[in-house]
Amino acid sequence: MLRVLLPLLTATWLALAGGAKALDLRPGTGAVEFRDSAVHADRPITLWYHHPAAITPDSPILFVLHGVRRNGRDYRDAWIELVERAAVLLIAPEFTQAAYPGSAWYNLGNMMTRDGRANPTEAWSYQAIERIFDAVRDSIGSRRSGYLLFGHSAGGQYVHRLVTFMPRLRIERAVAANPGWYTLPTLASRFPHGLAGSPIGESELARAFARPLTLLLGDADTDPNHPELNREPETMKQGPHRLARGQHFFALAQAEAARLGLALAWRTEIVGGVAHDNTRMALAAARILFE
Repeated sequence: MLRVLLPLLTATWLALAGGAKALDLRPGTGAVEFRDSAVHADRPITLWYHHPAAITPDSPILFVLHGVRRNGRDYRDAWIELVERAAVLLIAPEFTQAAYPGSAWYNLGNMMTRDGRANPTEAWSYQAIERIFDAVRDSIGSRRSGYLLFGHSAGGQYVHRLVTFMPRLRIERAVAANPGWYTLPTLASRFPHGLAGSPIGESELARAFARPLTLLLGDADTDPNHPELNREPETMKQGPHRLARGQHFFALAQAEAARLGLALAWRTEIVGGVAHDNTRMALAAARILFE
């Protein structure tokens, strides 16, 4: 009987949760549905998770952000072995196209309306990570005051903009891997390609530059014709492919920090022999996040 029950306990299940309701994050591998009763209650987020048996109230909590395919389950599965060894709680939120349509709601965080007006900060979909963190911490009795963050491709876009724009952010370390394009930390370009017209300006960059962000780039992510690569004219100014765009972004961040006399905690690493591959980038990211 025990052999029959154990797989059932660790199999994927969905449980309704939201607002103040506890999330059912029992040990094992599964999924729960999160609904934020404060805002966007009609836009559920599935949390694909892995809860190692060795988790304690002091264990790290890692959020993994999927790419444009909105495949949170695949992203969770790529990290299971890594978090199991490190005793880290893994949460991979899935922002579906139905609830969070297009890049406006996911990559760009619902920061702006279609006619270019700023949405209230509390309405940004970037806020979801902070609210999910509170729900997760309450549900497992965690004592952590912050969380780890990883995103690949479109998820990497989400991460670097979250780090740049969120005024209240409790990250311990963040890794943005192989983003397709960037919001550059400069007023020389208009949002979403730069800060002009966005909710922040140069005075807020000190906060963003002080955050522990690593830009992780695959040295083989150089296909200028990748089917998921943004090739809009303004985006093409950042470079012909993801590696070039990442190097351009980081060089500009260094230049802006120097011009403004600000310290830059951001860093970049090149992963040899890796193209646009989430699983292989996760191996490099785990070393940075769990060190």
